[in-house]
Amino acid sequence: MKDDGIVPPHLTELAIQWDVCYEVLDIEGVIAGMGDGAWERFAGPVARLARLIPDDVLLGYHFCYGTFPEWPMYEARDMGLVVRMANHAVASSGRTVDWVHLAGPRYLRSEDASFFRPLANLQVGHARVYLGIVLPLDSVAGLQRRHATATRYLGDFGVAMYCGFGRQPGVDGMETMREHRRVVQSLVANYG
Repeated sequence: MKDDGIVPPHLTELAIQWDVCYEVLDIEGVIAGMGDGAWERFAGPVARLARLIPDDVLLGYHFCYGTFPEWPMYEARDMGLVVRMANHAVASSGRTVDWVHLAGPRYLRSEDASFFRPLANLQVGHARVYLGIVLPLDSVAGLQRRHATATRYLGDFGVAMYCGFGRQPGVDGMETMREHRRVVQSLVANYG
């Protein structure tokens, strides 16, 4: 910091996460009345808008199936669509993409290899991959099973909640964050 207390612009940090939920649902055909052109409604803005974000701003994409009124709003048969969308977003952004977050399964499909198999086709360059496989349904045991299944198709990834913390159980946000940490630390303890 300078003596005047103003942070120089090159030291400020900003990250933008593009929440790609509505577009996923649109392409899946679960949003009524949208008509043709779902892929273009996703692809066009990615190609136009991402390149307008300055290079010193981190950029990530979050691909999921929504959480309102329950999560997910639609249960995908596999990760094929979000993998395809992530590949396209990274290739078409016209700038570095720092991370992608892909929602995992919701309903106890931890060992469903066919769900995770499309991860073998993920091509996001140097973008860090986070899989939304931490679920409040089955805690540590479920995360460990999903992690083991996903690693058959993708070697290096971080883990995260399925889709944010806003609708997770817990008395307050701190309790939810403590539970998230406990579950993820158990994975680190077992897999290093």
